Amino acid sequence: MNREILERHLVLPAITADALTALADAFEERSFTQGEALFTQGQPRGHTMMVLDGEIELKAPLGGALVSMIVFKPFDLLSARSLFEHEGIHHQSAIVRTPTATVAFLRTQDYQQLIERFPSIDRAMFASITAVLDDRLDHANRKLLSLMAVGHAASTSKSHRELGVYIVPLLSHTLRCTKVALLHRVADRWLVTASHGFDGEGWISGALKSNDEALLQLLKEQSSQWVMGDRARSLKDYGIREMIIAPCINGRDVNGALLIADRADGGFSVNTVLHMEIVSRIVAGGIVRLDQEQTERGARALKQRFIQPFA
Repeated sequence: MNREILERHLVLPAITADALTALADAFEERSFTQGEALFTQGQPRGHTMMVLDGEIELKAPLGGALVSMIVFKPFDLLSARSLFEHEGIHHQSAIVRTPTATVAFLRTQDYQQLIERFPSIDRAMFASITAVLDDRLDHANRKLLSLMAVGHAASTSKSHRELGVYIVPLLSHTLRCTKVALLHRVADRWLVTASHGFDGEGWISGALKSNDEALLQLLKEQSSQWVMGDRARSLKDYGIREMIIAPCINGRDVNGALLIADRADGGFSVNTVLHMEIVSRIVAGGIVRLDQEQTERGARALKQRFIQPFA
């Protein structure tokens, strides 16, 4: 593997040029196609991997199915524990998500021989892996807290407005983005439950009216997705070039939508999309509950008006 990749994408303090070259040379590049497994659950650990091209999805068993946990993109490390845990097994499976992928493998046995020649590699790799894992833990903690908070809001909010006002700034903070909106669909119309960072009343009054069909079509195409390029232009009234649309689905019905745009670093990860799928399902349940309560309140009010004249 090219040593410049390690220099650019791993934090390797106090490592010599010779050691860096030897480390890069120890990686073996392999090519894969969609659906192939880098490793499977229960298989012994033996390699640390770096994704060079494509995406790798880590899946774990849950309720008889394999559930997506995280998606690794170019220059992410997988199975870093293999360097320090020599007799462990994989608890998940790593599956190629894209049409093709290129992954660099470092055998644990080769690594052990390498650090005998260059002890500085072990310290540098440990520091780099610790930094990566700490960052992943931070992201995981923020998302876990957001799921708990969204779940609480979905179960306790007294109105659609209260639900939106609570979760919109929460998602903005969790995803570190500048624009978030929750839309509620009623009788083929999109109502803005809450919005943060979008163009206020101008966006609300014009875009939703003119883009009902375009937005609904995007929501129906798949459970969640990027909207970029031509698709973003089809929603030009939203005033953005790139966003994630996550439909709030209850059964087969789309009862709302979450729009997420303008991440601070210019792009979203696939894991953000997966996170939004979970959030949108929780929000959909909250919308259903509030819709039912609103219907019941209307029915009680109608009954009271009917009975009152005869009292």
